Amino acid sequence: MVLSLLLVGRDGNGKSSTGNSILGTKHFTPTSNFSSAGVDIKEGSNLEKRISVTEIAGLEYPGLDHTEDIEKALAEIEGTIKQNTSGFNAVIFVLKYGVRFTQQEKDAVLWSNPFSVLMWSKILVLL
Repeated sequence: MVLSLLLVGRDGNGKSSTGNSILGTKHFTPTSNFSSAGVDIKEGSNLEKRISVTEIAGLEYPGLDHTEDIEKALAEIEGTIKQNTSGFNAVIFVLKYGVRFTQQEKDAVLWSNPFSVLMWSKILVLL
């Protein structure tokens, strides 16, 4: 069995570094200035450790304030979640320690549209 993890959080909070630490390799490239016009979904795995990590980035790029853009981003995320047919063993919200917990982060943690109710028993908040 492969342990499948989903990392989410604001850009610059340490998702890539967390994913690299979990995998034990430099698979993800950390960046704190995401500028692409869309959601960036990256996947990495370490078959020796039997771990698979999916990272979702780009959730706050400029222009993600229109309903159509938000709906498109949510559809991309939902598609990624549905592609993982065995489900994720844990969803890790990566927050930056010592920084104010913003309304945007609160909304992200409370957001449950594409996630099933069962997923809430698998959430971990990493500071």
